[in-house]
Amino acid sequence: MESRCFFEGAFRLYRDEAQAAAQRPPPEQIVRHVHERDTGEEWVRDVSRRVEEANERDRRERERRDEIVRRLHKEYVATHRTASIQIQEGRVPLPRGWVETRLAEMGEDWLRDDYWLPA
Repeated sequence: MESRCFFEGAFRLYRDEAQAAAQRPPPEQIVRHVHERDTGEEWVRDVSRRVEEANERDRRERERRDEIVRRLHKEYVATHRTASIQIQEGRVPLPRGWVETRLAEMGEDWLRDDYWLPA
């Protein structure tokens, strides 16, 4: 009885996939549609522009976060008189719990594995 249910399920899955494949346009039609919609150079320029914009956004966000970590490093050293010389010089990352508490207080929703002083 169990094997019959398995085969019925497999047959239904195969049948449904075959029906879906029959409704899809052939690959040649898809390629033709894309080619008619965008010529090669325009498409490449558009994609390149979007990639450059995304990279620029990522770079600005990285710099913003690095600046926050620099400020938190200064704050930690100023408020923790017992901070080790390694932390003061940036040779050891800031304590993760303290940094993440401060980030939450600042309304930041990003985290890192370690909070090293950025170069």
